[in-house]
Amino acid sequence: MLAMDKQLTAEQSQQVAATVREELARRRISRQQLAELAKISMSTLEKALGGRRPFTLATTVRLEEALGVSLRKRTDARLRSCRQWRRSHRITSVLIRAARWRGSRAPT
Repeated sequence: MLAMDKQLTAEQSQQVAATVREELARRRISRQQLAELAKISMSTLEKALGGRRPFTLATTVRLEEALGVSLRKRTDARLRSCRQWRRSHRITSVLIRAARWRGSRAPT
């Protein structure tokens, strides 16, 4: 399966659908107009918004481009993972600097 054919999870699809519905209401455009702008079929849009089919990454990207908004949110787990990596990276950097400093001060 190609990366663009990847399906979003049910939770991600629900979040995307909710955001798309909000944007449709805010902009006062029809689903048909959005489908034409995003160059996707009306059937695909209806099924995804109705929860009968998960959004694919390709469809989500096309909708993002048509609406000019980001529909994919970073999940809390992904944010936690990024924070943990940054924290461990900072700790590792501090330890490396300390070891280098101690090495440079070694008696000769």
